[in-house]
Amino acid sequence: MTLRPTPDLVDYIAGNIAFHIEDTNYREAGELLTLNAQATGRYGFTYGGRFYDHTALKRNSYRQPDPSILHRVQTHYLAVTKFNSKLTRLKQGLTLPLRVCKTHQDIRDMLPDVVSYLPLLSSYLRTRPVAYALQDNPQQMQEYEETCDLITYFLSARMFT
Repeated sequence: MTLRPTPDLVDYIAGNIAFHIEDTNYREAGELLTLNAQATGRYGFTYGGRFYDHTALKRNSYRQPDPSILHRVQTHYLAVTKFNSKLTRLKQGLTLPLRVCKTHQDIRDMLPDVVSYLPLLSSYLRTRPVAYALQDNPQQMQEYEETCDLITYFLSARMFT
């Protein structure tokens, strides 16, 4: 089967790698919404240009979160901003190596072993060295190593949270 790497494929791989942190951020946002509702009677709020809600409230009616949870909201906002930045870098870093992949086997061989658990790749064994198509290009290998560091960052979060 010939495969054409697409943004959907990159999103699938990056999303599976980063799922744990994204899920943690989502649950934290839910807790903040509940705390804000208990303190103010309003479920949604806005902070840093982001809207926090689980309902179809009119967004122009949102106010700042209650002062009693402001510190937690700020901490959450910074964590989500950092997460989004790292996720964007991960997606960008995956795009180049995946561009040369034509099959699922190519993807399996291109990516580090720590992502072999992905359902898309779990039935494939490595047949070539990691990053086989980038070996002759030092700049691409350096970028690939940075991407591997991001993969490690996201996957290690599963162990510590």
